[in-house]
Amino acid sequence: MTYFPPDIIDNATTIFAEALEQTILKADQRQLDIATGYFAPEVWRIVGSALAELRAFRLLLGERPDVPMGGPEAIDLRRYYRAKIADDLARLTFDRQHAQLVDALLAFLEREEVQVRLFSGPFLHAKAYIFDQISFVGSGNFTPSGLTRNSELMLTSMSQAVARGLREWFEGKWTQSEDYKPDLIDTLRASKFGSKSYTPFEVFMKALYEYFKERIALEQDRAATVDLARFQEEGKAEAIRLLEKWGGVLVADAVGLGKTYIGLSLLELSQPDEAADRGSAQARDLDDRDPGQQQPL
Repeated sequence: MTYFPPDIIDNATTIFAEALEQTILKADQRQLDIATGYFAPEVWRIVGSALAELRAFRLLLGERPDVPMGGPEAIDLRRYYRAKIADDLARLTFDRQHAQLVDALLAFLEREEVQVRLFSGPFLHAKAYIFDQISFVGSGNFTPSGLTRNSELMLTSMSQAVARGLREWFEGKWTQSEDYKPDLIDTLRASKFGSKSYTPFEVFMKALYEYFKERIALEQDRAATVDLARFQEEGKAEAIRLLEKWGGVLVADAVGLGKTYIGLSLLELSQPDEAADRGSAQARDLDDRDPGQQQPL
């Protein structure tokens, strides 16, 4: 082994992406299991060349999203992650570099030794990156921010015994998960970078929407000052339904997914001059912002 990663990684004095990449390439650790709250396709731009050298890769997505209560469909993790990853892809600039990124990620995912699953047990908040001899455990998600920008804290273990123990823990969670790889591949293929074909009518309607969307938004929600992501709009709609039925509602969601913004949007509805003609605004398809970037007021 010619590489020994730092004991403590915080994305300030040491960058987690660099430690991950060097562990694969220089420490010759070629089997990686990752438990993470969330995954963003753009991580391939940062560590993709190293991931391509792995002999085996398993990715376990564990975050249970901020969703309204109300039935099986309301907690459909597949639908949530598909929409969230599709939004991540939609925000990427449509250029050759990102098209090549998606192509390379698709080629990696289509390998037999690459697996992706959704954790179906209770809320899994752990973040762990487990090799045969080296392990990283801490706060960093498998996203560009978690790997490079956020103020994270990742602790490194060089103990093979610790790695075995962590892998046993991972195996237990893996057995409580369901296959998500086909869904992820379909989402990438259906993006603007993928191979999905569209009819002339669909292209025409998309062009009309892009041209008129600002005027449509202003007409639908003239008095609104709070922009919500799609899943936050769904939470707002469910909160309105519960308010109308029971006269009160409790919005209780995971950290960083926009409870404050949903609450502010509900307060807007309580203003008499802002409450009229608002029913159609619940279904609009907004350009989503990353809820992790929204800070409570």
